[in-house]
Amino acid sequence: ARERLGPRLGWAPPGKTEIVLSDDVDDANGSATPLPYDTMRLYAVPPSSGSVLQDYRDWLRQLVQHEYVHILHLDRVGGLPAAFNRIFGKLWVPNGLTPPLFAEGLAVVNESEDDPAAGRNGSALFDMYARALALDGPFPALDDAVNPFLDWPVGNVPYLLGGRFVGWLQSQYGPASLAGFVADQGA
Repeated sequence: ARERLGPRLGWAPPGKTEIVLSDDVDDANGSATPLPYDTMRLYAVPPSSGSVLQDYRDWLRQLVQHEYVHILHLDRVGGLPAAFNRIFGKLWVPNGLTPPLFAEGLAVVNESEDDPAAGRNGSALFDMYARALALDGPFPALDDAVNPFLDWPVGNVPYLLGGRFVGWLQSQYGPASLAGFVADQGA
């Protein structure tokens, strides 16, 4: 993930990323944080057949890539915040304030190694969710989509709409534009 995604997003964290494997839940998921140090927590359960995560070629690879994009995104710090962190330790990560719509969208776009039939952007179930939102509504307004969405499809909105939006941005402007945005936002 580091070798593939680091150059794509224009950043390689200076240290190692800790990986914690957890077997304390029965759902497929993971999380990532840059504070106090880069850590990914991965749940050791593959997705069920009815899960929105069901479209994958290699579940572990896709999970690691999704969570590592969060590390690359959130750990990218420059300018005044970087100077502050050099003095006081890693405390200020401006990309942590990025709306979930972008943060999860960036990870969704990069989770499947550009395989159009894998990942959430290639999921038939997610396509159905997007069509249902567009046809039957309520299609979330931007201010709703960047906050926790309480209507159906509840917690999937940042992944569903964010993945499609960031995918569109990448197709229009290229991966370098996303890397530039992440760098600018981190400074």
